[in-house]
Amino acid sequence: MRRQILHVDMNHFYASVEQAYNPALRGIPMAVTGKASERHGIILAKSPEAKAMGVKTSEVIWQARQKCPNLVLVDAHFERYHTFSRLAQGIYLQYTDRVEPYGMDECWLDVTGSTRLFGDAERIATDLRRRIKKELGVTVSIGISDNKIFAKLGSDYKKPDAQTLMTRDNMVERVWPLPASDLLFVGPHTRQALTHFGIHTIGEIAQSDPDLLHHRFGINGYYLWRAANGLDATPVARYGEKPPPQSISCGTTFTQDLKTRDEVELCLLRLAETVEQRLIGEHFAATHLSLSLRDRNLEYTGGEVHLDYPTTNATSLLGPAMLIADRYRDPNTPLRAMTLSATHLVPAEQAVQSAVFSDIMRFDKREKVSRTMHSLRHRFGDKAAERASLATFSLAHLDAARATMPVNLFATLGRMKERDMVG
Repeated sequence: MRRQILHVDMNHFYASVEQAYNPALRGIPMAVTGKASERHGIILAKSPEAKAMGVKTSEVIWQARQKCPNLVLVDAHFERYHTFSRLAQGIYLQYTDRVEPYGMDECWLDVTGSTRLFGDAERIATDLRRRIKKELGVTVSIGISDNKIFAKLGSDYKKPDAQTLMTRDNMVERVWPLPASDLLFVGPHTRQALTHFGIHTIGEIAQSDPDLLHHRFGINGYYLWRAANGLDATPVARYGEKPPPQSISCGTTFTQDLKTRDEVELCLLRLAETVEQRLIGEHFAATHLSLSLRDRNLEYTGGEVHLDYPTTNATSLLGPAMLIADRYRDPNTPLRAMTLSATHLVPAEQAVQSAVFSDIMRFDKREKVSRTMHSLRHRFGDKAAERASLATFSLAHLDAARATMPVNLFATLGRMKERDMVG
């Protein structure tokens, strides 16, 4: 039986929720922002009226106000967004138990087994749009397909308050002309690599030699080719099931820019420690590592490396992370934010070592230390175990460091706001 998959995307989510709470915000250029005092003064979401004035998500507030002087700004209220997300998911669950959230504002639904009760997928989509609008006061766009990838493309195809059918029957005219970057998981680095091969659209991925894509991207190359041809067979998880994570990351916007290599290394160690603890907690090891850098000018760069060992250890993550930072960081431009991601995860108990015996012994000792620290912190709190390189730097050498460092790095580390990403 052909699957019937929906991807439901709540339009202008943060902005729509604020408008539902305060109808006076409807019909005007408005935007939801982070707190400027914590260096999160960027546009998180905007109304259609603000979008028409050129306001973009992720740009800083002063840039948005240059485009739209009468822009009304509203502080983010994340507890409201979580509430609306749960309410919407409660409605979805009245149609199927195959509800897989993708962030707060998006969900996949497999309604294959629900059609005898509620009609086909298009009828269910129409009913969902009506109910969400009536009961929650926000609108959704819904993509309809027989696979998750095309369903997500459909929800992005037409907004707001719309539904779009994307299938192998109409993919040549609807899917293939779309930019390659619209395909799920084609990020900036993959897009750049595809461009190098002269591939700019989803159709060009679909019509490429899959062996060529495999040669360049490994097993993910075959996945890209299958996704572009509508052959994705990934199931929609049952609600509450926790699918294996694709990556485990920690990202930080610093309260003060990082100017020196030592500052970058120290902050990367702190990020690596957090990733280490999450890897151990999830019982996974990383085989690849990626680092994303954002500088003072809000320009992004970064790269990815293959690790010698599948690892959970912060020290083993730090060295490769610094190689990426040294390669891509402009030493003359201070850094504003970094995100460290452990990727290509494997179950920790299945991790296979491939180096010489002496390296394995040293590696195993590191892993045991990491697990011991994780156990101590789990039992007695995060401060129960601390790496000497961080503890002595922030305590014993506090005065000396303040005299030599151009920024108060201790305040930076103490007040850094982490973005937890396990996905």
